[in-house]
Amino acid sequence: MAHLRASGERYQKPLDAALEFIVMNYDAYRIPELREMAKELGVADIAEVVLSHPHFGVWTASNNISKHHYGKGGLQHHTWEVCKLCLETAKFHSTISKEPIDLKILFLGALFHDVGKIWDYEPYTYRFDEESQGTVPDKPSQEPITNTTEWWGTQHRRKIHHISRSASVWQKAVAECTSYLSIEDDVLHCILSHHGLREWGSPVMPKTREAWILHHCDSLSARMNDCDSWDQTTKK
Repeated sequence: MAHLRASGERYQKPLDAALEFIVMNYDAYRIPELREMAKELGVADIAEVVLSHPHFGVWTASNNISKHHYGKGGLQHHTWEVCKLCLETAKFHSTISKEPIDLKILFLGALFHDVGKIWDYEPYTYRFDEESQGTVPDKPSQEPITNTTEWWGTQHRRKIHHISRSASVWQKAVAECTSYLSIEDDVLHCILSHHGLREWGSPVMPKTREAWILHHCDSLSARMNDCDSWDQTTKK
C-alpha cells in the first residue's frame, strides 16, 4: 500500500465509507441503560459480571461485515437491542395471555446470551513484513480498538463457540451469586437454546416462553442489522 510508514511500524487499513458508517452507529454507549434495566429487575449484582467486563463495551459481535453487529461496540449494542426487545415482547404478551413470563429469567438470558463472543473474536491490525516487503495481518492487535479495527474469529470460536462459553460464564456467575440458584437452569436453558435449532449451533431447542422470546428477539436484532448493513454497502 502506498501509504506505508517506516519498516515495522503498525498501521490500520482504512475501511470504506459504508463500513465505517455502519460501525459508527454502535458508538452509543448502552451499558448505563442495561444497568438501569438490571437495577429495576433486582438483578444488578449478577448483571455486573457482563456489564463490568473490560471488553464488553467495545467488542464486536461478529468477524465479518456481512454478519450482524460487526465492529467496535457491536456486542453491547446487540445485547441492548435484544434485552429491550425481550422486555417489550413480554410486556405485550402480558396483554394477551394470563400465562406468566419471568422477567428476571428473560433479561438475564438476554444479557448473558452472547457474552461468550468476547472469546470468539479478537482484533487485529496490519504490519509491514520485511521478508515479503508487503503487508500482513498482525493478531491479536495490541493497538487501541477504534471504529476501523478489524476482527478475526479465534480458535475458541471453532472449538468451543460462544454459546458454550456464555453458558459457562453464567454458571460461574451463579456460583458467586448463589441467590440465583433457583433460576440457574432456566436462564441456562435460554442461553443454550437461543439459536433455536441444533443445526444452528444450539444444543437444545427452546422449551419455555422465556427461551422462545429470547430466540426470536435475538434473530430479529440480527436480521434487522443485516438489512442496515446491506442497505449501506449496496448504496451507489
